[in-house]
Amino acid sequence: MKGLIRIGNVPGVAVRAHWSVPLIMLLFAYGLAGRTLPAYAPGLAPVVYAIAGVVGALLLLPSLVVHEAAHALMARKAGIPVRDMTLWALGGMTRMDRPTTARAAFAVAISGPLVSLLLGGAAIRGAAGVHAALGWRVPVAMLGWLGGMNLLHPL
Repeated sequence: MKGLIRIGNVPGVAVRAHWSVPLIMLLFAYGLAGRTLPAYAPGLAPVVYAIAGVVGALLLLPSLVVHEAAHALMARKAGIPVRDMTLWALGGMTRMDRPTTARAAFAVAISGPLVSLLLGGAAIRGAAGVHAALGWRVPVAMLGWLGGMNLLHPL
């Protein structure tokens, strides 16, 4: 895939991002700041929505990395060599050798979605906790959006 930038490592596995990742993050930030957050917490200054939109979109990036890292780490645990992980606009891809058994293939395949479901649930619980403890609507909406993104698109 062309247009990749190395953004780090996950224990021995290179993590790269396609040029489309910053673009989709910008679109998510714009949607959060322009529609989602003002609808849930009306009446605040536009700069509040803009900052929260950027923070929310940026928080999605680590959840994508963790999802792909789950695939990579499970593959390595099963003895499958992992080449790298690539993030792009529609998610990510972990390049690895072919699993030797159906059991290993299933474990690698299911690990990412399970982690995404856990992250989504944690974000939703975090939103509920912030709402109950502090009543801050913007972080609640941002965490709720992040949780929903992980729960609705775990694959």
